[in-house]
Amino acid sequence: MDTGGCADLKVNKMHGVGGSFNHDRHHSDRHRAVLAAPRSWPALGDSMVLGQVLEVFKSIPADCKEAQDILWTIFNPQNGTVFIAQNETIFNARNDSMVLEQVLEVLQSIPADCKEAQDILWTIFNPQNGTVFNAQNETIFNARNGSAALKEAASSLQRLAEEKSAATDSPKYISSQIMESNKGSSITLLQGDIKMQLFRSAVKCNQCIWPQSSSGTVTVPFVLDPEFSNSNKALIRAALQEFNTLTCVKFTDRTMEADYLSISSGNGCWSYIGKTGGAQYLSLDKTQCMSKGIIQHEIEHSLGFYHEHTRSDRDQYVDILWNNIAKDDWGSFEKKDSNTLGLPYDYKSVMHYDRKTLSNMPWQPSILPKPDPTVEIGQRYGLSNLDVAKVKKLYNCDLCSTLLSDKQGSFSAPKPPEKYKNREDCQWLIRLPSNKISLQFDDFDVQLTTDCSADFINVYDGDSTSSPVLLKKACGKLDLPPLLSSGSMMLVEFVSDGAGSASGFTASYRTAVPCDSTYTTDSGIITSPGYPQQYPNSIDCVMAILAPADYKISLSFTQFELEPFPECGNDYLIISDGSRSTSQPIGKYCGKMRVPKLVSTGNVLLLQFHSDIWVSNAGFKAEYSFVKSL
Repeated sequence: MDTGGCADLKVNKMHGVGGSFNHDRHHSDRHRAVLAAPRSWPALGDSMVLGQVLEVFKSIPADCKEAQDILWTIFNPQNGTVFIAQNETIFNARNDSMVLEQVLEVLQSIPADCKEAQDILWTIFNPQNGTVFNAQNETIFNARNGSAALKEAASSLQRLAEEKSAATDSPKYISSQIMESNKGSSITLLQGDIKMQLFRSAVKCNQCIWPQSSSGTVTVPFVLDPEFSNSNKALIRAALQEFNTLTCVKFTDRTMEADYLSISSGNGCWSYIGKTGGAQYLSLDKTQCMSKGIIQHEIEHSLGFYHEHTRSDRDQYVDILWNNIAKDDWGSFEKKDSNTLGLPYDYKSVMHYDRKTLSNMPWQPSILPKPDPTVEIGQRYGLSNLDVAKVKKLYNCDLCSTLLSDKQGSFSAPKPPEKYKNREDCQWLIRLPSNKISLQFDDFDVQLTTDCSADFINVYDGDSTSSPVLLKKACGKLDLPPLLSSGSMMLVEFVSDGAGSASGFTASYRTAVPCDSTYTTDSGIITSPGYPQQYPNSIDCVMAILAPADYKISLSFTQFELEPFPECGNDYLIISDGSRSTSQPIGKYCGKMRVPKLVSTGNVLLLQFHSDIWVSNAGFKAEYSFVKSL
């Protein structure tokens, strides 16, 4: 269990003051032993209780592992032992005593001071009111009169289960990783990872920044320690590439330059502040500092930046909890007389400590954001868009560039209803923590010229213009299908000359699911996820078939069997004659409905498959081919 969470606390309040837990499987009051509750709840109807529980679920932070474990163990709609749709109960304990014992095991492990976990227990397991835990008929949540609320609860819990899985895979916060790596270092480091040559005030020091050429480019030569493996070197170069793509700071392999970064596999993760001259060492221990976020953090130091939480105006945005910090570490939280560059405070900066960095009590914060103390602070993955903006501001980069790092979002050029300006060149780098990216152009109107030689859009499957091309020199008014990346990064480039302008574009992106796909071969087979096995519950897929401009698409189904339901309200397949979900629908199908053979009117067909949380079936199989337009 994570020693940095609330799991190290001893259980002392969960069963009441002086209370105890009897885990004898043969105890006659097994079902009443969950809580010896000093509190009481009003008698509530099932649907109200469900609503109350949903409110609690919404408040659970992702980093409270114990609370997540409760949800995962008690409410797992996939295994059928907890959610029993046939009789509309949750936990039919008459036949599930073993499962109930498993739940009680989890309850025993909940630390008393993990408030979110305690709130779940108070709300779900209160044997005194008999509404939620009904010991008389051994059910939890008698949902005969609350099936709609039950379904809503199931959907919410399914999402939480997915978030739990994602949180489990998430790396630690960058600042905490750096502090762990540098613990016990013999090197004197300021703020945990800054090696000082002389004390200087970050961006207020004119000599600390790297020089800019007459063309506006800031070149930072570097060399890599031969001790790094090929994978280490590739990761370092990938971290530097985001600066190269989004700013005028260009990291290049050193040739004969006198001033350069010497990136070594030294002891810990640390850097000097700004340019020092000559061979400037930056340490990235190959066993402890090999993450993109840590590399970018130390690179930001080398460009002239201190930590975000030490900004001169930080007291407006965070409180430092000095009592939770060892006095030897107070220096890491002292404010610096630094230049804020007139840009907003950035809670998500790669340079911001997370809320528990250097806390002397692992379950207590060292920093709290304000006015909302629940705001997430710190980074797990890498640069924020404001980090990019600050580099551009400090180094006077005249670039139109944006980093998009949310799991979903939208962007446009220009902002509607304006038309884009002449000679505009912009880039959007989409970076997700993991998984693939699905990009949809909702509107596309770029000046049409021969060979798209004037204004155009390129989309690259990666973080630079040297990455593989997903969309090449597109212009005019287009109806494009979703574009899928092969990895977690995608670059969109918009170029216009001075000849004319148009409305531009709007686009949206999201984390792609494994079953999202685009078919571009002249014939093929499309199936539901998992076919020929039954398709999974709780899934949404977008499948696009894209033919050349002068072709249509013929589609015929050889098998079709989804869950039957009035108006196809549960599981369904929507087929649209176009590239978007708003395109003309050909039909919505479910059950064993006969899907007629289809021929598109254009060169794109879109299939949207949805399954709910309850029943699955055999699924579908279809064959398609391209047909020359007459």
